[in-house]
Amino acid sequence: MLIYVYDIKIKDKKVLNNIKRRFYYNLNRKFYNKIKRYSKSVIGIDNSYEKELDSFLNSFRDYLDVYKLDVSKIEKILEVNPVSYQ
Repeated sequence: MLIYVYDIKIKDKKVLNNIKRRFYYNLNRKFYNKIKRYSKSVIGIDNSYEKELDSFLNSFRDYLDVYKLDVSKIEKILEVNPVSYQ
């Protein structure tokens, strides 16, 4: 399994929102059933989709910092259950 950690790096808020909208729309459209989201900027994917996701991320190379980790096991050690206050 591969883990991708990414960060969108744009200072102009209007451009940032435009890039984020395009990025997440296309990410969800192309990889909807293939990725697992661990947080806002951390996704996991099977090794067989590596080239496809690398190519997709490369299309946003001017706007993203991306790190790729090859892992054999992921274990959840803590989960937060939101509490609503009234």
